[in-house]
Amino acid sequence: GAIIIAGTITGDYVARKEIRELSYDDSSIDLGMYVDKFYRDLEVYGIRAVKPKDIIVKFSRMESSKKYKGYNGVSFGYRNPNIIEIYINPLFWEQASKAQRYWLMYHELAHDVLNAYHLDATPENEGRLMYPYASSYDVQDMDIFIEALHDLFEEYSTREI
Repeated sequence: GAIIIAGTITGDYVARKEIRELSYDDSSIDLGMYVDKFYRDLEVYGIRAVKPKDIIVKFSRMESSKKYKGYNGVSFGYRNPNIIEIYINPLFWEQASKAQRYWLMYHELAHDVLNAYHLDATPENEGRLMYPYASSYDVQDMDIFIEALHDLFEEYSTREI
């Protein structure tokens, strides 16, 4: 079966509490850099988005969760302009390539900043940034990531956020 890359959890307070309790900071890894880069990239595409005051981007030991074991990342800020809240599975992060890390971070940030939701898991959506399964990016390189990002940002450049 496919591994779920990411999820947007809205209204599931038990899951949110569990993921938060399993979370931690790693001072040797600057996850905030991805947030800053995401906002710079939005500006390049003419997408105006206000960065919220509350930004939480941490690792979470999702492998210890019965419900979210196998997830590479989750976000909790969907449809809430006051927060970005993203948790990354450290087991994924340790083995991920640069392109896979960018893919996951931008996927989660698109949930929280653009209110983007998962695309249907159909063959025509594979390779798009909001495709919900790892099979779409497990061997991607930066060029493919940039192309998927360009497609997503082009779509959102005509929308109000």
